[in-house]
Order: sequence, then structure tokens, then C-alpha cells
Amino acid sequence: GTGADGARGRVDPPLPGLEIDESVRSGNGRCRGFQRGVAFAVDERRRVALTGAYPSGCADELVLVRRVLEPDSYARAAWALVWEQWGGSRVESTPLAQPPERATGETLVAVHHSPPLAEVLAAANKYSSNVISRQLAATLAAEAGGERSDHATGLAVIRQVLTHAGLTLDGWVFDHAAGLSREQRSSPRQIADLLRLALGQAYAPEYVASLPLFGLDGTLSRRPAELLAPGHGRLKTGSIDDVSALAGYVRSRAGTDYLVVVLVNAEEAHRGPGEALQHAVLEWVDGL
Repeated sequence: GTGADGARGRVDPPLPGLEIDESVRSGNGRCRGFQRGVAFAVDERRRVALTGAYPSGCADELVLVRRVLEPDSYARAAWALVWEQWGGSRVESTPLAQPPERATGETLVAVHHSPPLAEVLAAANKYSSNVISRQLAATLAAEAGGERSDHATGLAVIRQVLTHAGLTLDGWVFDHAAGLSREQRSSPRQIADLLRLALGQAYAPEYVASLPLFGLDGTLSRRPAELLAPGHGRLKTGSIDDVSALAGYVRSRAGTDYLVVVLVNAEEAHRGPGEALQHAVLEWVDGL
């Protein structure tokens, strides 16, 4: 939010030991620009730096979904915060492999059951959660019954499944379940083949429903809704510096369904040009 003395930032949840450098200024002008003019960074001291100028024309808050800590450090800090709120006095960590055997006299405090896969998939795809994607890969490794249940083994299981399904993986470099890699490679045709394969599975309705609706929710909530009829675009976004991608299912005004894949690799593509090209493609498909 903004005030007379500039913009104010906060981290949710307020993890212990995490500092926030709130040096964002209040700027003039319309509510626009990449991240509305706010730069985000985290240093080695766990200090979140928010800098830049937040436009005075913004009536609502800017929400940035960013990783502040490594997953294991975040889990420990978040658990410590909640445990202390409950009155706990000590936090100990154990490896996240198999649940440890309880010693004589110990009491089971709580058991957590995962939500159904459809709900987990929706949380991952609607809001582009990198952490959930990596966890799903590790879970696949565990479900496959191997000796290891980690991210790398999960990627191997994914390759086996796709190969068995008949997809051609030649030239497909797949080294990160969430796509956060400079080495990852695939062609638009390969992504389209994967999208087509998913439509033929029993879980297709749940999978398609997990994708953001263009202009309506998830990572596509701020896209121009007038570009497609409501519900006519279910697509997944992907972005790192100089890369902007969009892929999914689009129904044109004539009622024809299309697979759409747009992969943009160019300098500054993630700051607007990539989305502009994606919108041009969608507008063209809508008129077919």
C-alpha cells in the first residue's frame, strides 16, 4: 500500500529473522509498468529489499509471489512461527524422507493428509507454484516405488511416462519440474503434443480446469479479458528473465478448439514484449 511517506511492504507470513528494507517511493502517474515499478531482491542476510517508485494511480495493493527463502529454510521458519504461537518452546528438524519412528513415551501431535491431486494441481497451475511442481515430481518418484523420492528421480519417472505414452523427446531437455532452468529446451510442437496427450486421459477435465482462465483468474487475471470470450482460454504461463511463454487450450469465436503454444526467447521478453506477442497470437486464433 502507499502513504504520505512512500509505499510500505510486508511479507506474509512474517517469518522470524526476516528483515524488510522498505525504501519504495510514491511515484506519480497511472497504475502500470512491470511490477508497477517495484524492484524485489533478497540478500544473503535474509533481507528483502523493495525499491523503486509505486504509482500513485494504483488503488489496490501490489502482491508479488516470490521466493524469499530456500524451501527447507522457509518450512523451518514458518513452522517455528506457528509452533511458538501455539506455545511451543523448541523446534527440531528431521530429514524429509520416511517419517521417523516414535520413541517410547512420545505422543503423536498431528497427522496431515495431502489434499486430492486435483486440488494440488489447481494450486500449482493457477498460481504457477514452483515449489508445488517440484514436490509433485518428488512424489511421483515415491509413488513409483524406487529407492529415492527426490526431484531428480521424479524427472526420470516423468520421462519414462511420456516415452511410454508415445511422445518424442528428441531434443527435449527437462531438468527442472517447474521450468526454472537456462538449460531446459522443448519445441512448441512437443508442448502441443503433450497438451493433446493430456486431453485423451481420464483426468482431462480436472487437468484442464486447473489451468488459469484468460483474463479471469490465476496468473492470467490481469490479462485483457476482452481478448477472448469468458472461459474460452485455459492456458499456463511461464516466465524467467528474457523468456515469456504461454500454452494451453483456446476456443475461437467460431467455436473451434485449438492448441496454442507461444515460446518467446528475447532480451526483455519478460517485461512486456512477450505478452504482447502472445496477445497478438490469441487475437488471431480467436478470429479463425
